[in-house]
Amino acid sequence: MSPDPSNQSVDFELPQTWNRYSYVLNNPLSMVGRNGQWPTYTHNEIINEAFPGMSSSDLKVLYDASKEVDTHQEAYNSWMHGMSDGTDPNRAEAIYVAMQLGDQQITKDEAEARVDQAKWVAEGHTGLSPTALMKFGNALHIITDRLSPAHAGYQPWYGQSAWNPSAWLHFLHEANPWDPNVSTSVQAAQGAFQQTFGMGWDEFDLMQLQNQQPQRACVTTDDGLGNVTTTCN
Repeated sequence: MSPDPSNQSVDFELPQTWNRYSYVLNNPLSMVGRNGQWPTYTHNEIINEAFPGMSSSDLKVLYDASKEVDTHQEAYNSWMHGMSDGTDPNRAEAIYVAMQLGDQQITKDEAEARVDQAKWVAEGHTGLSPTALMKFGNALHIITDRLSPAHAGYQPWYGQSAWNPSAWLHFLHEANPWDPNVSTSVQAAQGAFQQTFGMGWDEFDLMQLQNQQPQRACVTTDDGLGNVTTTCN
């Protein structure tokens, strides 16, 4: 009902941003304008591309994990999104800190996911541990956000009140499934899965399908006359 008071979101390459009365590029059913970061479903599409055939319940765990990380939009938490604290006047130091914090969190989340998955299997379960998957999803958000052209190079982030117009450009780029940025993010997600769970998603998925095959009971009988019969059910 009122124009956006800030012109920081205007991008001459995106005519949708010229109208100060428009909201989230005229797509309010799919996006929200909390802070100008990419829409949630961009992350979800990368997850879908990376893990085809994953169950809807497991996909939801990854969606929720990624979305939870995206709620931390303070400047000092910019490292969670492959960005740096824009309020730190020392740019070199801010970038170094963001890289270190991101690396440490990814390592921690992946290690904890491995432990949770091992416990899950030891207890006789099959498939992925929901807890392990949640921790993996937290790490995955950081990994994929780092590859966003809107974040690349640990660009500065100033907190909730900031609007990063290049993030919308990035969203439009990632909406194209043939864009190299999407392909790179998908490959990184698959590589992270292998790093965490010890095998590629395609191998894991095949193993689960094999485990789900019904077991057949077979009985072999010999009538003593040289007639051997095997019956399975």
